[in-house]
Amino acid sequence: MQLLVVFLMLILNLFINAIYWEHRGTNKLRLKMKTFRLIRMVLLAVVMCVNFASCSDDEDENNDGGTVVSGKLLRSMSEDDNNNYLFSYNEKKQLISATLGGDKINVKWSDSDIIVETISTSFKEEPANFIIKNGIITSTVWDKETETLTYDNNKHLIKISGDKTCMWSWENDNISKFSYNDAKETITLSCTYYADKENKHSTIDINALRLYYICGIEYADLLLMAHPNLLGTTNKNLLKSVTSSKGWTENYSYEIDKEGYPTKIIVTETDKYDSSYSSTYTLIWQ
Repeated sequence: MQLLVVFLMLILNLFINAIYWEHRGTNKLRLKMKTFRLIRMVLLAVVMCVNFASCSDDEDENNDGGTVVSGKLLRSMSEDDNNNYLFSYNEKKQLISATLGGDKINVKWSDSDIIVETISTSFKEEPANFIIKNGIITSTVWDKETETLTYDNNKHLIKISGDKTCMWSWENDNISKFSYNDAKETITLSCTYYADKENKHSTIDINALRLYYICGIEYADLLLMAHPNLLGTTNKNLLKSVTSSKGWTENYSYEIDKEGYPTKIIVTETDKYDSSYSSTYTLIWQ
């Protein structure tokens, strides 16, 4: 579109020059020149509008480098009316703090990293550094440990490596399997999804699919729950079930608002002895 408008402006300039030499010194020239100047201004305005729209589209598509939610912001999440998570954002829609009971995380943003500091009355730990490139976390540094994140060509997170190794497999733009191993144990999770339910925000996936394993700091999941796009492309559909190699299964059901965001998530876990219990999460969006 831009090239077309530039081409038209070049053609217009050629016409203006031709008209000038043909009618110079006449009233007809002044009239035609006014007309051509008006046309030139219109074409210039079109170019500016195209540039503006292009920049806006880039920002929407990239979610400000993956750090800003293009849709609603998660404001709070409560578990069975207890454990109330509260999220606060700056004017750029970046998480700056989150609280859980008496504990809190503070978040500081720069172009190259995100610093997360935990404030707790019961424990103390070093801040964590999330290194970002093009709006996606590429590595984390915490307590002298570095975890490196690997993505495929579609920006799907497929591996973290460091003191432990975690791998995620994808099918139909959803995580189909998760595997974890360190010196102590190996765990595998298999996942299913609701084909008719679009995933608007991967809040529940962060814990269910162990995505918070990218960093050992307490409450790292709060940053990722607010900004799941920091981990690249998120699941296409809502999570339906997770089955562990340890013998337990989690089933997920949802209440959805008119825009497709989950306002209530019910998680029913069944252990290998067929004992079940449920937890209900209530979410508020803005």
